[in-house]
Amino acid sequence: MDPIDQLLAKLGSSPANPPTTPKSTPPQTNSGANSGQSIDGRSVPLDANKTIDDLLRSLGEPAKQTVRDQLRSSPPPPPPTSFARSLPVPEIQSYQQEQAAIELAAQEKQQQQARMYEQRQAALAQQRRQDLRQQAQAWLQKLDKKSVEGRWFDDFACHYESPLDAAIEYFVALQEINSPLPTPGK
Repeated sequence: MDPIDQLLAKLGSSPANPPTTPKSTPPQTNSGANSGQSIDGRSVPLDANKTIDDLLRSLGEPAKQTVRDQLRSSPPPPPPTSFARSLPVPEIQSYQQEQAAIELAAQEKQQQQARMYEQRQAALAQQRRQDLRQQAQAWLQKLDKKSVEGRWFDDFACHYESPLDAAIEYFVALQEINSPLPTPGK
């Protein structure tokens, strides 16, 4: 039974509303009608298609006024809201805090991964530099200073602090153009 039916049932059984003389009502078709209900001392068929105004017309004036007053005094139903707005405030705050914590954890994880990536890249660069240093030292030991290649390298190395630094830069330049590293005497 919905709230309006309950309200009308209360009004019908209220001693403050004496029964009024029945008015003739037009015959009702019984398509989709519910069983009749006693309102204000008489049987009124409940039809799903009837509006509140139709039901009020079938009541006596004192009952009509009581129903109107009760309808006016009852708060209107709340408007439909989203899920988050339908939650109590502490639950909303808890949900928001949880979402903020998840987002913060994701950001921290991303930053940690970025730091780890940078550290790996730095370690790889350092390892490459160390490998180039060893290759350059081995190449310099085998380099004949009196050969054409040796004389060219001496001219090239004069612009660097040491022949080792020059050899490392020479090897880096060769790697950038994808040329194989030189072997002395060839």
